[in-house]
Amino acid sequence: MEYNDAVELVTRLVCGFRNVDPAQLAETDDLAETLGFDSLDAAELVAAIHKETGREFAAASPQDLSTVRIIATRLVGQEVAA
Repeated sequence: MEYNDAVELVTRLVCGFRNVDPAQLAETDDLAETLGFDSLDAAELVAAIHKETGREFAAASPQDLSTVRIIATRLVGQEVAA
């Protein structure tokens, strides 16, 4: 999976949980602050990523799931760019 595909997937899933237009969510928006994402949402997102990709996605901390960019980067196995 390429990075842009991962961004698209994560954005689609996150926006689907909150019924938000994907155009309203930037890669760097904090999901908790912007959409009120909580630990239950994070668990559902991890499950949805697994269902869509077949990949295990372990989040060691809430910050591993704080933005679309971080999630997509981890999903494709790249270093997170600052």
